[in-house]
Amino acid sequence: MNLIKWVTLACVGAFSFKPVQAQSFTLDQQIGYEGAAQIANTIGIYNDSNIAAYINVVGERLVKYLGEQPFDYHFYVLDMAEPNAFALPGGYVYVSRGILALANSEDELAGVISHEIMHVHKRHGIQQAKSSILPGLIQLPGAVVGTVINEELGQIINAPATLSSGLLLSKYSRSHETEADELGAELMAAAGYDPAALPRILSHLHEEVEAITGEEESFSYFDSHPFTPNRVSNLEKRIKSGKVKAPEEDKSFIQSSDYKNLLAQLPLDQNPFAGIFLGNEFVHPDLDFYMKMPAGWQRMNKPIALVAADTNGEAQMAIQAIPDTLSPAEYGRRAKKMLWENRSLKADQSQLVTLDGQPGYLLKYAESTEMGEVVAYAFWWQSPKKTIIRTIGIGMKSQDEVIWNTLQSIGTIPDSVEVSYTVLEIEEAQSGEQISDIVERRKDNVLSMSVLSAINGQPFDHVYDKGSLVKLGVTKKIHF
Repeated sequence: MNLIKWVTLACVGAFSFKPVQAQSFTLDQQIGYEGAAQIANTIGIYNDSNIAAYINVVGERLVKYLGEQPFDYHFYVLDMAEPNAFALPGGYVYVSRGILALANSEDELAGVISHEIMHVHKRHGIQQAKSSILPGLIQLPGAVVGTVINEELGQIINAPATLSSGLLLSKYSRSHETEADELGAELMAAAGYDPAALPRILSHLHEEVEAITGEEESFSYFDSHPFTPNRVSNLEKRIKSGKVKAPEEDKSFIQSSDYKNLLAQLPLDQNPFAGIFLGNEFVHPDLDFYMKMPAGWQRMNKPIALVAADTNGEAQMAIQAIPDTLSPAEYGRRAKKMLWENRSLKADQSQLVTLDGQPGYLLKYAESTEMGEVVAYAFWWQSPKKTIIRTIGIGMKSQDEVIWNTLQSIGTIPDSVEVSYTVLEIEEAQSGEQISDIVERRKDNVLSMSVLSAINGQPFDHVYDKGSLVKLGVTKKIHF
């Protein structure tokens, strides 16, 4: 069955959402373009062609009902386990793996996307950004990098490791959130989706966050961000009063059962194929790459690089897969030559190194600075899959041994390593079963009852009909 019906939709001429006017939309487009690149490098896009195509076709249907647009919209799935969705100015809309798993129908997904489209359409982000164009990036300290290593390598150390919570969890004003809720419900109804799905998924999101965190969402009259139950109540009242009318015909591309099946085997926690930590051991199955990181160091695994730093700020490392157009020796010798010609830096150590039977090339520099003696390593290693793994390590002399030992730990993934992760699995209910009955019958579910209730959108005591599809979380293992 083809889950995605590629259709041409006619715009409803009598229904139009007017964007906030301004002299130019250049600022929106610039912020969105630059922010999208940062998101791809720091959070990452989940690569599933079927899901990506589906998200895009739902998003494009909604955009068709906006009327004439100054932006080209782009829709992406974030490689993020937490249920989240946000939009950047200029038409960049994101939903996380977590929000996909939480939704139980295309209508609910469309509700989330409609809400975010309206933030873009009404230029809420730009209105908030007048005092700060984009939230700052969290960067690992790297001021000494430039004294011992070239600019190109230094940029890896100083590369954005993660986006600040200000961009991901941006708290729009109450008026902006209310406007995005209300207009988002109208937009999805115009496009043929049930507007009641928006308050429904907001309610389930509220339940899942409380189930995961163990904390109730608080409400304060002094908080500029609207309380989720109040948002739900406001939307339900508008729908009940007839201010937002449900379409006469459901125009979803796929039914609820097909939506759930589309998400089968979706990772619910870390995505191991993007690299995963097992204690202090880092494992990347796709690259067949293993490394043991120093105990106690802060570390972040992002698409641009795996970055780790000593908590005292005395050492840091960046590990990155780079194009395998050259051998480790060729990369190393070119860097050595460039450092000498551009900075007159002479390597203290320069040699071929074989680790775990695979070729590598090591450069080491030492230099006295105002902070004391600093050591810097650059190491290229070729994995069995012919990928070049480049590691940059820099720190005070006291951290020399720690950096060197970490470099030497690189290798192929040991046979003894086993990676476990949780995936979404779809189970057919038997007649009269409740969630607890299905969990008892299957015995392999690892999610709590409260989370199961939230992601299935049903109370604990809901009785399922025979053949109803129920979401579970089960453990999957990768052996090497």
